[in-house]
Amino acid sequence: MIKLLAVASIVVSGSLFGLSLCKTEKEALIQTEDFYELISYILYKIERKSLPLDKIFSDYFSEKRSFYIENALKEIRGSYGEKISHICENICSDEAKHEMNDFIITLGTLDKASQIESLKKAKSCMEKELSRKRTDYNSKTRLYKTLSLLISCIVAVLLY
Repeated sequence: MIKLLAVASIVVSGSLFGLSLCKTEKEALIQTEDFYELISYILYKIERKSLPLDKIFSDYFSEKRSFYIENALKEIRGSYGEKISHICENICSDEAKHEMNDFIITLGTLDKASQIESLKKAKSCMEKELSRKRTDYNSKTRLYKTLSLLISCIVAVLLY
């Protein structure tokens, strides 16, 4: 009886480990979605409302859109470009970081038309990144769940 309970606990703990890995992947996907939303928000506010960056970011903070992005923007010192660069470093792939570089460097330094063009390129880049992350999320979570259950079952059988 005790052996059976030990085997069951091994299988359950292995499955829970796989689920915790899935949760980590989900958080990474949510952060990428939030970053995409921030880029879209900046684009909308500049394109439609012609607001300065200070006003755009103060509105973003007051609307409490994303806990992760908001904290990162508040904690990092420097220009808005440096703040977004830091977020991009933690969220984006190397390819996306390279594509986002023009936007990051020129944020707040160009005329409205050039800034909008730069933001549209950044938004397009983030759409590709988000699509890639969603695909990765689906495949990785399936893999994590399956492997963790399989390994825990193998260990349980070996110990039984």
